[in-house]
Formats: sequence, C-alpha cells, structure tokens
Amino acid sequence: MQKINKSKIFFLSSFSFLVGILEESFFPFSKIIHLEIIVSILFLWLIIYLFANKKAKISIVLIFFLFLGVFRVQLALKEINQGYSFNQFSQKGIIVNDPIIKNNYQNLIVLTQAKDQKNKNQKIKILIKTSKYPHFQYGDKINYFCQPRIPQNFSSDFDYKMFLAKDKIYYVCLDNHIKIIQSNQGNFVYSFLLKTKKKLEKNINEKLPQPEAALASGLLLGGSHRMSLSLQKQFSQTGMSHIVAVSGFNVTIIANYLILLGIFLGFNRKNAFWLALLGIFSFIVLIGWPASAVRAGIMSSFLLWAIKKGRLGNAINVILLAVVGMLLFNPLLLRWDVGFQLSFLATLGLILWAPLGEKYFLQKHKTFGFGEIFFLTLVAQIFVLPIIFSSFHNFSPLSLLANLLILSVLPLTVGLVFLLSISVIFFPFLTLFFEWLSYLLLHYIIIVIKTLSSWGVVYKINNFSWYFFLLWYIILFVFYFLLTKNKIKDR
Repeated sequence: MQKINKSKIFFLSSFSFLVGILEESFFPFSKIIHLEIIVSILFLWLIIYLFANKKAKISIVLIFFLFLGVFRVQLALKEINQGYSFNQFSQKGIIVNDPIIKNNYQNLIVLTQAKDQKNKNQKIKILIKTSKYPHFQYGDKINYFCQPRIPQNFSSDFDYKMFLAKDKIYYVCLDNHIKIIQSNQGNFVYSFLLKTKKKLEKNINEKLPQPEAALASGLLLGGSHRMSLSLQKQFSQTGMSHIVAVSGFNVTIIANYLILLGIFLGFNRKNAFWLALLGIFSFIVLIGWPASAVRAGIMSSFLLWAIKKGRLGNAINVILLAVVGMLLFNPLLLRWDVGFQLSFLATLGLILWAPLGEKYFLQKHKTFGFGEIFFLTLVAQIFVLPIIFSSFHNFSPLSLLANLLILSVLPLTVGLVFLLSISVIFFPFLTLFFEWLSYLLLHYIIIVIKTLSSWGVVYKINNFSWYFFLLWYIILFVFYFLLTKNKIKDR
C-alpha cells in the first residue's frame, strides 16, 4: 500500500482548506449545522485517536482543514455584516488610494472613523463618488459631506457589494462638495510611486497619439478607463480586456515570456529566472503596487521558481502554499476577485500542462520559440475560459486568435512603452526611436482588435451554469490524469 508522505498530506490539507472556502462562499451552511458536525467530528476523532490507524487520523485532519476554510469565510462575512454607525453628516478622512477617474466622475477610497456595535471607534474604508473636477490626490485629508450607506447591487449578474467588500470597503456615498483640509498625509514611499506613475503617464500622452497613448498607459500602468467606450467594447468582444486590467492572467503570461526571452538571449535558466523576476516586480512597483498585481506577482514568482528548478510538475504544493496564505489573509478572494481567479487558474494550468506540452509537442518540433508562445497562450486560455464566461458574459471563438496575435508581442510592447516613458527623462536622444517602435506595435494591436471585433463573432452568455464550470475542470483533470498515466507507462 502506498505510503502517505508529508508532501501528500500538505497537498490534501491545503486542498481541503480550499474546498471549505469554496463551499462556504457558494453554498453556505447554517452555523447550527456546522456546530453539530464539529461536535460529531471531535467525538469521532477521539475514538479514532484511541483505536484506529494513521490514515483514519489523517482523514480527521483533512476534515479539520475543511472546516477551517468554512469558518475563515464566516469570520470575514461577519466583519462585513456587523454594521457601523457614523455620527456626523460632515466627517474627515484621508484618501488612501490613487483616485480612479472615469468619464465624468472619480472614485475616492477614504479612510475614516465609525463606531462599531460596541460603540468603539474603528477606522474603516469607504468609497466616495464625486465629480471629475477638482482632481484629488493620494494622501489628501478631506472634509466630506455625505452619509455613508451600504452598497446596493444594481444587477443580478454582478455582486457590487462583495466586489467592494473583498477590498474591505463596506460603505459608499455620493458627494460633490468635498473640501481639502491638508495634503501629503499618506505614506511617503507609496506617494513617491504614484507620482512616478503619473509622470510616466504624462510622458506617454505627450509622445503618442490617441488611442495608442491610452492603450500604452493601460498596458504599462493598468486600467482601461483611459480608452474610449467603443474601444473598451471592442477589447471585451475579442476577449482581450485582461491585458489592460492587470488581472493576473497577463502578469502570469508575461512572466513566462520574460523567462523565455532570457533563455533566447543566451542566459542560462538560473539567470533568466532572475531577469524575469526583476521584470515582474519592477512592473508591479511601477503601477503603484495594487493588491491584484501583487497577488498575481506572488503566484508568477512561484511559477518562475518552478521553471528555474525544472520541476514544473512538482510545483503544485508551492502554488498551494501561496494561495492558502493569501486566502487565510482574505478568504473573499476565491469567489469575488476575478483577477485572483484568473491568476490562480492560469498558473495552475501552466504548471500542470507545460511538461506535457514539452514532451508531446515542443521536443518533436523546432518552432523557434513560437511553439512555446502558442502553447502557453492556449493552456492559459483553456483554464480561464469558465471565468471569462461567468464574469464577462460573452465569448468569442476569435479570442484565442486575438490572444495569439497580441500576447506574442505584448512583453516587447510593454518594454518599449516603458523605455519611451523614461527616455524623456534620462536619454531624450532615443525618445523618437522608442516612440516609433512603440507606436507601430500599439497600432498593430489596435488594428487586430478592431478587425476581429468587426467580424461580429460574439456569443452572449446570460445564464451561466456552475455545473458547466465544474464539468469543464473535471474533464481537464481527467484528461491530464490520462496523459500523465501514459507518461509513467512510457518510462
């Protein structure tokens, strides 16, 4: 009988924890049922501990981790629903994020004070929607004149309340009469990063025409709000919105392309790893260290580590360690953060399938790097397809073609845009060179998007079934199991 080693125990325990979070996020039980089950488990554990074997004890440990995941979600939901009270209509707060400017308004995330149910003062974050002008800055201490309220969901297919709650924002308010009391009250380092980000964006806007400038800023700094509504729609129709959303999917893909680029340039695997790692975290720092990009960067780093060691097939536990750590800190990510889902599934797909692709295809055909690009893109697309269905409610069969045509040039495009943005400051004599190269690639991406979207091959998905979600991944893992079984037989 096969021995259960520590690695397998860790995998099963982590998997049980994830199942617990998944169960409570989608199918919550009542606390009474949970209490009865726990008492029964404790009683059963006592019997097994006294009379049974090691495998029976491990089963109880796995059940414990399952319920640990359940209770971690319950604890997070309790924090959301406990309720806070605001004493005054006019209150003070500090802007703790870079304001998000939309077409005719801006969103401010403000740290303010409220009283909890025990009448104790607590610092909480609220979202204030205000007019586009005047512009506000991170670190501004403001006086706002609105009564915060619990967010309301405006459609059945998007949970706006939980979308904010995952970032610990539990209240919103509308105020067009905000007054600045004092500036520069935020963290100095973060403030410096945001100022650097804005300077780079300004350089891009001065050197590139529209819509290429808006796309360049979106690729480098994240966010599609700079683009026109029509262009945003075309990106959505072709399944390419993720490249300007810092969703985790594109961070994972870029990480793999960077390590391939390093190897192509003559670096050995170890040095290519450090080149890619430096590239990923430089990118994250550059865009202001947003939480979604940090999480994607963590998982991408673990993936790069696995590539460096040449042990992609044994990296599941490492990724699980990263995921479990993030979910212990914030269990709401698993259901209500699309970026986390995209990053995790794309990384998981690449870890599982990259060795198989190398064995069955890449070793048999010399493709000069294009085979790796095609395979990485295909695997990532396959693994995130249900998330795209459920989150964006449309699907285009042309999305794979769009990803292949665009992702193959994406790392180079981002690199050239970055060099353009800093050349204005450090080596202006090269600015024109980077300006033309950046423009050509950005224009190419826009032409691909507009051409494919004009073909109109888009299917609307209004009623997405989670049974399809489950069936899709069962099929993928069964297929993976069959291929790995054949691989073992071949040895």
